[in-house]
Amino acid sequence: MIIVLAFFAWILHCAILCFRARTRKRGFVSLGITLGVTALFQWLAGPGRMTAEPPSMDEIVGTWECYDVSPEFLRTAGLNSKDFSSKLIFKSDSSVTVERMPDETDTVSFSRAWELTPPELTPAGAWTITIEAWPRSGPYRFVCNKSFGRMTLVKNIGGSMGYSAHYQRISN
Repeated sequence: MIIVLAFFAWILHCAILCFRARTRKRGFVSLGITLGVTALFQWLAGPGRMTAEPPSMDEIVGTWECYDVSPEFLRTAGLNSKDFSSKLIFKSDSSVTVERMPDETDTVSFSRAWELTPPELTPAGAWTITIEAWPRSGPYRFVCNKSFGRMTLVKNIGGSMGYSAHYQRISN
């Protein structure tokens, strides 16, 4: 919160400099650099959702490990962050083995088929790996993100609570 307030204070300071004849040039330069750096940070920090090109089978097949999960989920599920681990093993025959995947208030393990769903058919509007969740209603969805050539998968946990689990591929 303090960083956001400091950012807006800096923008205001730059704008004030733009209105003074003596400091106008410095104000415009400072404002331009600030807005450019802000745009760069937004671009770098963006989720990189894959909306155009689908991920290739080579990018998906392999072992994926959860590298980040919402601490709130861990508390709700009674899990310790040091002991928690989750893996997804995608195979080229469109099957997946899921080990201790976060799901609402607990973890689940199973083996099922997976499919790649195009952006126009998913709530996230990005290429998504879909796994049937029977007997649970609705499928499990992993949104495909790609930043700097590296693909990650993001699974929302518990719907409206905003929890998530992030996976990265650790082997082919």
